Amino acid sequence: MISDFVRKLWLKKSTGVFLFFSIVVIIAVLITFLTPAHAEEELTLDSFSHSTIGLVTGATQAEMAAEMYPEAKIRYFSGLADVLAALDAGQIDCTIIPYFASIQYLEDYPNFAVLKDELYPCEMGLAFPKNKESDELRQQVNEYLAAIRADGTYEKLENNWLKEPNASPMVEKKDLGPGEHKKLIVATSGTFVPFSYIFNGEPAGFDIDFVTGFCNAYDYDLEFKIMDFNSILLAVATGQCDMASSHLSITEERKESVDFSDCYAMNYNLLMYKADKTAENTLASSFYKTFVKEARWKMIVNGLGVTVLITVLSGLFGTLLAALICLFRKKCGKIGNTVSDIFVRIFQGTPILVILLIFYYVIFAHTGLSDVLVAVVVFTLNSAAFFSEGFMSGIKAVPASQMEAALALGFDEKKAFRLFVLPQAEIHFLPVYRGEMISLLKGTSIVGYIAIHDLTKAGDLIRSSTFEALFPLLIIAIIYFLLSWLIYTLLRKAEKRVKPKPGGHFLKNVTLRPREGGNDCDQN
Repeated sequence: MISDFVRKLWLKKSTGVFLFFSIVVIIAVLITFLTPAHAEEELTLDSFSHSTIGLVTGATQAEMAAEMYPEAKIRYFSGLADVLAALDAGQIDCTIIPYFASIQYLEDYPNFAVLKDELYPCEMGLAFPKNKESDELRQQVNEYLAAIRADGTYEKLENNWLKEPNASPMVEKKDLGPGEHKKLIVATSGTFVPFSYIFNGEPAGFDIDFVTGFCNAYDYDLEFKIMDFNSILLAVATGQCDMASSHLSITEERKESVDFSDCYAMNYNLLMYKADKTAENTLASSFYKTFVKEARWKMIVNGLGVTVLITVLSGLFGTLLAALICLFRKKCGKIGNTVSDIFVRIFQGTPILVILLIFYYVIFAHTGLSDVLVAVVVFTLNSAAFFSEGFMSGIKAVPASQMEAALALGFDEKKAFRLFVLPQAEIHFLPVYRGEMISLLKGTSIVGYIAIHDLTKAGDLIRSSTFEALFPLLIIAIIYFLLSWLIYTLLRKAEKRVKPKPGGHFLKNVTLRPREGGNDCDQN
């Protein structure tokens, strides 16, 4: 009787609770759908006065943001793809981008929106070094610009690139035929749609077609050098390239370092933010855009080859140089130790990126040395500094009595070191050497700063074209891990070969045999 009453009460109570929560859910759904969403027009520029703004390092938008939003927090990224990924992930609240670029980005990011306010119209031009020869080249560019505006070619370029997204290149590089032709090295970023980006593994965009058409008209051999945007003007100023064409705004401050052509395009900026709507993006479509579309997997393969080449050459030459440093220390006494110590401390105490930029933009700026060779030189010197410290530690770990005993047995110094000291030293320095080789491999990921298309740079270019972060970063991380694992495995096997087995000894062809009346040994 009592149990039936409790059961009925519980059922009534459960029904009541169920009905209560059902009503709450229905009201919440009605509020969600009946309450008007925040329309784009409800947000104004003042809405972002205390926000976090993401910008590309070196872009003129930084001056705009600082002037418009003195109380905002500004975060700088190396490329626009990183800015958009941060915006999509909610790490920043907004960014300021050129209008023409926003056309493509809004198509690729349906969850993004822009304010209608036009910010700071700016003139864009090609940049040139400040010298007489470059001034003649700049005048030719201005002549070409006036000519294509007169004959309608400029309008075709403008319609193709600046009016519609997903345009295709319309100017092909002309075959100059036999004879000597001056080569123009043109710096560009390859990350700013629609002015300069990567299409089918090659540079494309308004800037690219414009420069290609100019070189066809004046019979110049053309070579594009893909660089980080914040390194382009420095490359122009130091003479690493003949000119730069990469959506560069003309400013008075920049004119102090480089010269500009006449304005070849006008642009203005918009504030872009992440709206409340969500974008549909499947893993399959992300994989397709990252690897299959335009055969972008080839960029990763080519970048892998460059990374392996730099690592192998730098590791080989660095090992030889480290051995010479050790020999120099041993032969030259106090002077050798002092000079070698200064060399080692310089490379151990200075970031490798800073050293790479100094060698590229200062020491080898006017030598004509290839970018890859500059990287090999820098990483050879850097790895030699670290390798030599490991080698010296391994040698010092071997007791001096080992060398003395070998000399007492009649071996000369070289043979004693090679047969007695070195095999024991290898046991100590090979683990350190293995770690430094892996660090060398990972350190090469910065060579993209000097326009080398290594593995990491390939991932950056793919991300700038697809605006996908997952697969490019994931595949690059996996490849680096596999290469590191390969280095570890090979050097681990080398360690096992030189490491003595329990109960063994280093002196071969020597057996211990007790004699009558003593415990001396005979040599067979």
